[in-house]
This record gives sequence, C-alpha cells and structure tokens, in this order.
Amino acid sequence: MQPSSMEYQGVTPLASFVFEPEEEGLAIKKYVGSDKVVVVPATARGLPVVRVGRKAFAECGSLKEVVLPEGIRTIGSEAFYGCKSLCKITLPHSLNQIGEIAFEGTELFCNPANRKDGVLYHSGCLLDVNEDYIGTLTVPQGIFLLADACARSCYFISAVVLPHTLKKIGNLAFDNCSALASVTIPDSVIEIGHHAFSLCNALKEIALPDSVRELGAGAFQCCENLWQVTVGEGVRSVGDFAFYGCEHLQELPFRGGVEHIGNSAFELCTSIERLTLPASLVTLGKSAFSYCDRLTYADLGGGIATVPAFAFTDCKRLATVRLGDNIKKIDAYAFRGCEALTEFTVPASVTEISLHVFIECEKLRRITLKAPFGWHFTESFSDSEKKEGGKKIMLLFPAKNARMMKETHDDCYWFK
Repeated sequence: MQPSSMEYQGVTPLASFVFEPEEEGLAIKKYVGSDKVVVVPATARGLPVVRVGRKAFAECGSLKEVVLPEGIRTIGSEAFYGCKSLCKITLPHSLNQIGEIAFEGTELFCNPANRKDGVLYHSGCLLDVNEDYIGTLTVPQGIFLLADACARSCYFISAVVLPHTLKKIGNLAFDNCSALASVTIPDSVIEIGHHAFSLCNALKEIALPDSVRELGAGAFQCCENLWQVTVGEGVRSVGDFAFYGCEHLQELPFRGGVEHIGNSAFELCTSIERLTLPASLVTLGKSAFSYCDRLTYADLGGGIATVPAFAFTDCKRLATVRLGDNIKKIDAYAFRGCEALTEFTVPASVTEISLHVFIECEKLRRITLKAPFGWHFTESFSDSEKKEGGKKIMLLFPAKNARMMKETHDDCYWFK
C-alpha cells in the first residue's frame, strides 16, 4: 500500500538500513536515514525482511510515515520509540507481534484524537488502551493482533470481548488487569502470548477454543481465583509457569492433543486432587506439579519418556503414582517429600533412576522393580534414612537379579 497523505518516492534505498541475518530472513537492526517517509523493502540481499528490530527507528525525529511490507512478522520493543513526528504507519497482515512500547512517544500514540473511546487501533491492530478505561472492552471486527502489553495494568477493565478476526493475543496483553472477570476468546485465535492474563485475580473461568495451538509462558500465572479452564483439542504446547499459582484450579484442563507441558506449569496449583496426563504428551517440564498439596493420584500416561526433576516435589498427599510403559528415566528429586507415598512400582522400561528421587518420602516402604539393574538406588534416599536404625525399604524384583542387587544395595532389606 502506498502512502496517501504524504509524498511517495518509492522504496527507501537499502543503504538507509543496517540489516542483520536471522533464521528466516533479515531483520532491520537500525535505520540510518533521515527521510520523512520510509518505505521498508520486502527483500534485501535476496532474502525476505521479516523483522523490525528493537529500537530500530527509535528517536528518528524527522520520521512522519512508515510503510511496512507484507512479510514483516515482528516489530520489536521500542522500535519507533520517541519518533515524535510519526503519525502514520502501514502494518501488514503478516504481522505476528508488536513489542512493548513500540510506538510510545510518537504522534500516533500520544495524540488523543487517534483513539476511539480511549483505545488506539491502527491498521488492524490494537496498540494501546488507556489505563483508566472502565468496564467492558469490546474489540471490533477486523482487528487481527493485540500488541504486547496493550492493556497491561488496566485495573478497571471488567470484561473483554474479542473479534473473530483476531489471530493472536500478545505477550502481557492483559497482565495485572485485576478486575478482569470475563474473557470471550473466539475460534480464530491461534496463540496466547506469555503472561497474557497473568495476575488477573478476578478471573474465575475461561474457555479456550480448538483453534488455540500455544499457551505462552505464564499465560494465566497467579490467577488466584481461576478454578475452571476448558481447553480445546488444538493446544499442543503449554509454556513454563502457564498456570503457576492458580490455587483454585481443580483439575488438569486438557482433553488430549497436548505434546508439551513446560517447567512449573502447574506448580502451586494446590486444589488439584487427581491428574491423568494424555497419551499425546511427549515432554513434561521440571517442577511441573511440585507443591500441589492436595494431589493424591497421578497417572503419567503412556507418552512421556522422562519423569523430570522435581516433578512432584512436596506433593505431600500424593499416595498413588502410575508410570506408563514408555518411561525410561526418573530424574533427580522427582518425588521428593511425597510423604503419603507408601509403595512405588518401577516399570520394566525404566533404565535410569537419578539421585534423591525418593528423598524425604517418610512412609515409603515398598518398591517393585519390574526389570532391575545396576542403579545406585540407595542414593535415592537421604543419608539419615540410610544410617543404622533408619527405615528399611522392601524391594521386589526378579529372583535372577538378587545377587547383583544384594551386592550393590547392601543397606536395604531385599525381598525376592
């Protein structure tokens, strides 16, 4: 699209830009020209231009208008910060992210006349919401992207209705909107950015449609009153800390299809009592369910190959654990402090148990080993538990391995 309000002189010369390579093409690292109108090239050096880097145009005082071509996916944080005369920018529909305060300090951002009821929309994107906005925010049809932190700390927004043209909810978009109690997410949304709804303490329930593929890190972190989450079958990845500290969340919200759950994704979700991981799950992050105080039963399904470090640390009521036949490794401190655990079965598929897996499991008395081998198994307990007079662990294993196990684990009581 050509500029209509100012003189158009064609694509800005490549010499006006400093480019840097990245995986999918080139990024604009810095604009070094002095034009009033800049038309960014779609390609340079035979490669597509896909990103405007952080502070790439910052403090360009002469700049009044920018045209970004289709193919640009990302505008970095502070990209146009402090361009006081910038009043117009053409944003392409290929855009997938607008970083924090990308346009702060520009005429476009600062002029109240550019806002509709306190909201700044431009070229199909929601760029910013006045911090004193009150009530329901209804985003109109045609908006396809919410910029990062666009409504961050808008304490008086009580509800959000999003359009069916929206593709992505940006990082930190509604972070710390403490009065936000209702969100309607349409079936066009593919991605929810990191910390998009973190610290939304009034939010009690939310439904994510089948279109959503990815939940960013901390997407609902510390939403203390969130108790019901319905997640569509399209979700493949749940980021680190996605539901961390959601202390009223009562059950794992996935119906199947999820392949990755990140580190601490459900840590301190103290109301979950039972969980069954879907067979589709391939990777589970460290501390994924640590400090889930009410968790009593955990079925790890048949997908994951590793029980990660600290996975169930201090789940003090966890009494029953079922490991799938695909498990090959139990990592360090995986069940540390699971005080209610009295017995444990290690499937034949397991080939490695790391240090201190069962440390501080005070009631654990019986472990069934389906296919034992030369583990340094006594290192799974604390020194105080192994010393004379400490507890004894009954291990059940195939008789043919009794001699080998007796030689390597002489301080345990063996049963064959």
